[in-house]
Amino acid sequence: MVKILAIDTCNSFCSVALIENGQIIETICSDETSKQAELLFSLILKILHNHNLKYSNLDMLALTVGPGSFTGIRAGIAAMHGMKLASKLPVVVVSCFEAIALNFTDTINKNISIVLDARRNQVYMQSFMHTISGMVSTLAPSLLDYEQAVRLIAQDSIIAGSGAELLEDLLKINKSYILNEDFNVITADMVAKAAWYKYLSNDINQELVPLYIRPSDAKLPKQ
Repeated sequence: MVKILAIDTCNSFCSVALIENGQIIETICSDETSKQAELLFSLILKILHNHNLKYSNLDMLALTVGPGSFTGIRAGIAAMHGMKLASKLPVVVVSCFEAIALNFTDTINKNISIVLDARRNQVYMQSFMHTISGMVSTLAPSLLDYEQAVRLIAQDSIIAGSGAELLEDLLKINKSYILNEDFNVITADMVAKAAWYKYLSNDINQELVPLYIRPSDAKLPKQ
């Protein structure tokens, strides 16, 4: 029985989830939008306590690495570095795009565009196609304005994510599409499911590298 503990800190809140052999056991989300680092460890301890588990009972860890909140991404990666060092467990790295796209694994040979709100009249976007042999990226993670994004979305695509609705007016004019509104907010259970899929594909033990796409507004002072 493979148990994976997944965390997400890419939103304004944080969440944790436990999955066993592909079945979600529990998901816990915080209600607060600050102090993610402190809240995260309390949520982890709570979910482990709820199921009488220790790190030694887990098989893997998983987390999202972006794009999303810069502060949240940094907090999540820092926490995961500590957890990995202490537990010696392998880590499955999941992008926010993958956390959504891997909910469509039963959709074969269909274009899927994951669109996330990047604010400033821009979106983060990555496109995929699920084939018999697995998920293939057809567009690398990109920062685009609305018009650019619509031009890059294939006809009859499934479109999902927090930025999908932002493109709808332009899409109605230019494209036929299927809008899915079930995954506008990423939570740790979605990360856990994506991690399970990547485990089955032997895609684990990646480096803990953030996926920012847009440079942070917080710039270092010039020397």
